[in-house]
Amino acid sequence: MELLRELWSGQMPLRRAFWFFGALGGMFFGLMFSYLNWTNETGVGSPWVIRLGLAAYFAYFTVVSVGVWRSANRYDGAMRYSILAKLVVMIWVAGMINTVAAMFGQPLK
Repeated sequence: MELLRELWSGQMPLRRAFWFFGALGGMFFGLMFSYLNWTNETGVGSPWVIRLGLAAYFAYFTVVSVGVWRSANRYDGAMRYSILAKLVVMIWVAGMINTVAAMFGQPLK
């Protein structure tokens, strides 16, 4: 729990917040969400499990996006890394909005 507080508050170093939680953690949750989406499309998965997975993905994504942004605000290194991290967060947010909009555009089976 302390690790999530450190991430959320921006106290975590930008490199760790971005690469470990943003990139690696994002890939893990992205793969999990892709699997859940596949189970929905094939009719194998339960809609409630898919909704729970989406809620977990959204919660994780929110904490990571806010944490990376705040870590970028506190970053003391080259300004280009802070700017690039914020640009990537904006791309993540746009992707999440697109994902959620697509999910609401098609009913869960």
